[in-house]
Amino acid sequence: MFDVHDCIGFITNRGAKVVCEAMNEQFKKKDITRVQWMALYYISHQNGSMTQKELASAMMISEPTTVHLVERMEQEGFITRTSSTDNYRAKFLGLTKKGEQILKDLFPLVVEFNREGIDGISEEELDVFKRVMHKMIENVQTIDL
Repeated sequence: MFDVHDCIGFITNRGAKVVCEAMNEQFKKKDITRVQWMALYYISHQNGSMTQKELASAMMISEPTTVHLVERMEQEGFITRTSSTDNYRAKFLGLTKKGEQILKDLFPLVVEFNREGIDGISEEELDVFKRVMHKMIENVQTIDL
């Protein structure tokens, strides 16, 4: 008989929610959200050449959600938006000094959170977990719905 607690969708969803909520609690102490930190991270790795559309794709969120996220982060002084010279609708995102600093300040928190999250898990177990998750993602991306 089917048991939802053995369903990969249930297990991965529950695990992701627990980890995300715990991470949000850590970030609350610094007045930033996990989603904002992720956006800062992605933008920082594109050196000012990431568009809002590309950010939405990288974060796997909708473009309207990205617009609200970007507006809030711009208001908080974390990022800048610059219009493209080729396409006036495209906006390139870059970090402000404040955005760079908060990313730098939060990096040790993220490293420590990760370390605590994998405590008691061997390197081999972690490698297996990562391979299995990547394979599951690959498998479900090929499902015809």
